Formats: sequence, C-alpha cells, structure tokens
Amino acid sequence: MNNMKNKLALVFCVHHKPWLIMSTLISTLAQGYRNMDLFFIYQKGNGSCEGKRSYDEYRRIAIRCGVNPQLSDEDARVNDVCKVKGHNVVNLEFENDHALDSGAWYKFIKTGLWKNYERVFFIQEGSVFTSSHVLESAVSFSVNNGVNFISSGHEKQRLPRELVTNLNRRNASGLEMDIFHDRMIADTFGIFRRDKNFDALYEKWSSDIQIETQNHTPDMGREYWFLTNLRNKIYEMTYRAREKGLFTPGLFRNNLRIFDFAVKKYEQFRSAESVRSGRKAVFPVIPYIVVNTKKRRLTELVGFKEENGVRYHLENGPEWFGCSCQHLLSRKFLESFSGKIEEFKIYDVLELPFSGSALEIIWGFLPSWLGYDKWFFDGIHRVRKNFFTYEREDNADGMAHYLNWYYRGMLNVVADGDFIKIKRLNKDLNYLKNMLCELYFR
Repeated sequence: MNNMKNKLALVFCVHHKPWLIMSTLISTLAQGYRNMDLFFIYQKGNGSCEGKRSYDEYRRIAIRCGVNPQLSDEDARVNDVCKVKGHNVVNLEFENDHALDSGAWYKFIKTGLWKNYERVFFIQEGSVFTSSHVLESAVSFSVNNGVNFISSGHEKQRLPRELVTNLNRRNASGLEMDIFHDRMIADTFGIFRRDKNFDALYEKWSSDIQIETQNHTPDMGREYWFLTNLRNKIYEMTYRAREKGLFTPGLFRNNLRIFDFAVKKYEQFRSAESVRSGRKAVFPVIPYIVVNTKKRRLTELVGFKEENGVRYHLENGPEWFGCSCQHLLSRKFLESFSGKIEEFKIYDVLELPFSGSALEIIWGFLPSWLGYDKWFFDGIHRVRKNFFTYEREDNADGMAHYLNWYYRGMLNVVADGDFIKIKRLNKDLNYLKNMLCELYFR
C-alpha cells in the first residue's frame, strides 16, 4: 500500500462471467491516461449471507418464493483474468450480498482507501470506455470545471416515486417476496431520511413524472449504423408478426440467428481490416442518442460541453440517476459523503436484503443532498440490453461487438467461450501483450 502514488483510483467490482471484466480491462488499459492505481473488489460467495441475522426473514421467504434473482455464485476464473502488470494493484474481498455493486462502493468508502487519491472512479464489470481518451478527458474536465460528481449516462433514467416504492408489486402478483422487496426499498430510503435534508428531497420527488431512459453513448452513425438500424427493424417487424401468429417462434429465432451471424461476420471482417489499415472510428458532427428506444438529437434534450470528444451535461434533478452505478467522485465529494454516512449511521443499509435496488436510485440524490452539481457523460457504456430492442447483449459476443465498435482501427477481439480474446492490435497498443495475461490471447 505504501507505493500508491497516483492521483486517480479505478475501483472495479468483479464477481462472475470472465468476459465482462476482460472487456472492461481491455478498454481500460487501452486508455491514453496511465496515471492510475487499480483496485479489484471481489464479491465472494453466492449471496446467501448466512452470517447475517438481518437476512433471517428473507431466507424464510426464499424457501417458499425463491432467492433474489440478481445474485449468482462467484466464478474463480475472474481472479485469473484480473492479473494485470504495469500498474499498482490492490485486491479486496467483500461479501456478495443484496447491496450489489453499490454496496461494494460503500464498503470501499468505509475502508478510507480513497483518501490517498484526488479522484476515485467506481466501475462495474462489463463496462467499456467508449474511446481511448475517456479517462484523460474525464480527469481534465473535472479539474478544469471544478466538477466533483460525474455519472455514466449510458442508461440515464428517471422514475416516479410511486413506481419505485411499489416496484415489485405494481403487477399485482401479490407474491410474498415482492411485498418484502418493496418494504426493503422503503427501509433503505428510510435510513437516508434520518437526515431532514435528504427527507426534504424525498418528499419533493414527484409521482407524476414520466418514466424516461436516455442512452448517452457516442452516436453510432458510422459504417455499421445501417446494419444496426436494419437489425433493429427486423427485430421489430418479426416481434409484431409473431404476436399476430404469422409464423412460429422457431422460425423467428432462426430468422434472427441467420441475420445476426451475417452481421457479426461482416463486423469481424471490417474490424480486423481496420486494424490492418489503421483506420480509426469517426463520429458524426451532429450527435444523436437514444431516448425510450427512439433516436433523438442530443441538442434537442440537453446543453452539453465537450472535452476531447467526450460529452458532458448537467442534470441536477435528484430523480435522474445513472443505472449500474458508474461514478467518478472527487475526494472532496467523498469527504462530504463519508461524513454524512457516519453522522446518520447510513452503513446500516448494508444489513438490509434488496438494498441495492434503492441504492442505485439514491446515487442520483446524493449530489443535491451534499450540495454538488451532478454531471452525466457518454464515456462509459455498461453493456446490458440493446437500446432499441431491449435484447440482452452482455454476453461474450455482445461485449466483443462493442469493443470492436468503439476501438475500431486499434484492436480486434473475438468471443471464445466464456472469454474475450485479442486477435489483432495496432502498434500503439502492443504494450497490452505485456500487461494482460495469456488468457487474453490466442
């Protein structure tokens, strides 16, 4: 620990599915910014939390209703792919529990390790930096503009309060676990509401606002855009045809599988060719994002600032939050937050089952509560679901697709079972061969 000397700490929460953190590390180590220390938080266990008495009621209900589907067993192979050379690395182990990634960040804050750094970037496995200069841009933007909180806008969302407080019961299923889950959401907010200032923000949170999801990633209006549009249109038309009973689900799956195979082959060819030619990605002048599955011009929605090709915008409404909890926080912000945590005993949330559901949303409240501006940026894409079709993309093929997309001309990767393999690197990234272990290469 005495050799920690850099001003930026990257803190990764890792747990399972090697291809997720492999994709994240490839994009991290491809950054032009290198003055950073790496922390790996390993979420250990399967989430049963047998040692926590506060989970007793949950366990009794789980016998009848099933366990929290957000939890899964740890995968020991993740430890192997996180072996990185050339950086200061610290490994931490926390219990895999219902606080999820937010809980890992709280536990890290509790260690006090952040005090050695000017900024801390909390990053989930499965996140991809959307260019090779995101870190340099984010640090520069935060320093030059006095910014203390930047959240990922890849799934920037707002929800009405009534929906959140009845998140699991809104379908009127009446399941005992759904009722318990919603009670834990209320209890998690209740711990923060011990502070009257937070409570005031909570009371002002409207139940009348419209659900909205904005996907702030660099516009994909490059060579592949027509393929993406065509693929999404095929999905839309096929879903509608299936709903009308025009053909069988088997034909539906085969139709999409054939098209997907052709697109992937084409993209692999173009990605590999771009590395050979050195032709890098070019983004359009007029940026677009996706809003509730529809393509919209960014300028119609927010004013933004641009730093080295990365776009930032201010959004201080506390109801807006970044799904999946990717945040760049200054030491000043962490000092304020840590003080509130201690004053109001907020670490109590770590004892609650399902607390992660509320903690994800509460990140959006923190800047207003603590007196800071809240910024979003398009520098991270935590691959999860397709913005247009909501089809899951956080598999090995999907991660390889986005790495090749964002780093066109710089690298070419392929999915190989549960791993991501690097096939080609341009000369500027040859150093990755010395930083990543043999599991990354064929």
